[in-house]
Amino acid sequence: MTAAQLHREYFPQVSEDTVRRRLKDEGLKNYKQRTVPLLKAPQVDRRLEWGESVLLWTVQNWRAVIYSDASKFEVFRVDTRRRVWRMPGEALHPQKTAKKVAHGGGSVMVWGCITKSGVGRLHRISEQLTSTGYAKILSEDLLGTLSDHRIHPHDIYFQRDGDKKQWTKLVMTLLEDHGIDSLPWPASSPDMNIIENLWAYLDEKVHNKKKPPKNTEELWESLRRKWLKIDQKYIDNLYESIPTRIQRLVEVKGGNTKY
Repeated sequence: MTAAQLHREYFPQVSEDTVRRRLKDEGLKNYKQRTVPLLKAPQVDRRLEWGESVLLWTVQNWRAVIYSDASKFEVFRVDTRRRVWRMPGEALHPQKTAKKVAHGGGSVMVWGCITKSGVGRLHRISEQLTSTGYAKILSEDLLGTLSDHRIHPHDIYFQRDGDKKQWTKLVMTLLEDHGIDSLPWPASSPDMNIIENLWAYLDEKVHNKKKPPKNTEELWESLRRKWLKIDQKYIDNLYESIPTRIQRLVEVKGGNTKY
């Protein structure tokens, strides 16, 4: 709640500046509000149950997990946290504004996975993904990733979220036929999936360039190049963070964590 809201709803008898000063006197600071998944009680319970079931797993155990996910990347991205120093009346000065294109100028949807040995294959999703399409991605890109890194299917757990098309009989049969075990996964838990950090890292690498992509084809090419250059040390650090994430998840009783 902002100082203005507090003034309006609870302390109309004093000025907004007075409310703001009192908040500062109490040691409170103004931060950008974090966006986290809306967790319902059953989801919180399931997250806690899952966290407790893997609480004793070591980093070595987690290195056997291949994390996967799909993500959308925009051609043009506006950082809503950006601030700028300017004079009064310069709000619309070209050098003082962030440029925005309708619908982000286009986007690229990708599927990817991450292993202890490095990133897996990156697949561009060009149409609405179905169970059949997802199974094809696994047969080509997941199995291809295992081959690329010389990882035996029997030696890994495959992580994916609770999307129904990812748990159909077609998909389960494909994984079972290749001896791949699935890692149970609680719904609404991106904070436990280290590939989410990788997506954010990749997005920064793609857009923090002197010549950022101007269209979807340039974006896709940039994503592919930057994906293959992701440093192994960064991946190692992500895997090493997992036990701490799990411990924190249990400490907050299945609620949201900072990850």
